[in-house]
Amino acid sequence: MFTCRECGITNTDEFFTTNTWCKKCSNEYSKIWKRNNKDSVNKTKIKNNIKNGVVPFNKNKSCGLYLGVHVAEKVLSRVFNNVERMPCINPGYDFICNKNKKIDVKSGCIMKRSINTSRSLAWSFDIRRNKIADYFLILAFSNRQELKPMYMWFIPANLINNLKTATITEKTLDKWANFELNIDDTIKCCDVLKVGSTI
Repeated sequence: MFTCRECGITNTDEFFTTNTWCKKCSNEYSKIWKRNNKDSVNKTKIKNNIKNGVVPFNKNKSCGLYLGVHVAEKVLSRVFNNVERMPCINPGYDFICNKNKKIDVKSGCIMKRSINTSRSLAWSFDIRRNKIADYFLILAFSNRQELKPMYMWFIPANLINNLKTATITEKTLDKWANFELNIDDTIKCCDVLKVGSTI
């Protein structure tokens, strides 16, 4: 027969075998401890996930979030001044600029496609008919391994927010030339990422 040191109950069916608290008190204590020790809980979750073969997205180059969040959003938040970065799950946009405009960041790597039997390089960006953002900041990479930015565009949303997917090819680069931004600072930030430094 056990007696809970918290509430005094003595029913053996209400106890975990290795505890001196009843199940109700033990569960309540666990909730409070987890709420007050979120960092420890998160570290334990990450360790368990890695042990079970689940790699965090910021270390998994094959994950879509790796390029879109860890690389593109993180890099661009360092390249552009006076922006407020939104949480990862924020609907519709990733930044608010100093002019109070909502900016959604999109990134993609080169994909090869056939156009009239000739091969053409292209980048595809998942717009999802997003009517919330005011602008799309679009970053075109060579591939996930090299993390080499090739082009960057700042496009008013009303030009592409009716699309589910926006595709830019080598042959349509001129169409977007007025929206192209200098990419030098972005390349520098990506170089920092490649050597494993924190940005």
